[in-house]
Amino acid sequence: IPPIPIAVTGPDGFVAWHVRCAARARWGGDLIGLGPGEFADPALLDAGIAAADAVIHLAGVVSGAAEADFDLGMRVNLDGTRHLVEACRAAGTQPRVLFSSSIAVFGGDLPAVVTDATTPTPQGSTRYGQARPSCTRAPTTRRRPRRCRPSAVPSSRPTSSAHARS
Repeated sequence: IPPIPIAVTGPDGFVAWHVRCAARARWGGDLIGLGPGEFADPALLDAGIAAADAVIHLAGVVSGAAEADFDLGMRVNLDGTRHLVEACRAAGTQPRVLFSSSIAVFGGDLPAVVTDATTPTPQGSTRYGQARPSCTRAPTTRRRPRRCRPSAVPSSRPTSSAHARS
């Protein structure tokens, strides 16, 4: 069992599958999965968030699907992130929220290290690449006091660094 209860969004996605496998290998227990059912039902999302001290936000509709269905991409990528942040704020437990990013946000030519200061230049102007920076900024751009603790991790290169924002 992880040392703290950790939830993961998009629990059946490619990256989340690997994160869950690593959690099982390291701690012998699984993470709390927050999938489409939890996002469709605010009570289920609230319950999943209330049970977690940390949330790894990996849910997303990637480039091809987001291009084919603009509304789906925005509903999952932007609105889903906003709903997650609101659920974390409402929980009152201040879960740490880890946001992942994508190479689609930063374009093709990257510096040796990608940090929060790296300017987003969406690759090919994809809708997914355009939505992800908005998702990682969502928790820090609200005018009301923050009650979740977001961090962003650019996942485009193994040498990437991330700076926690709390």
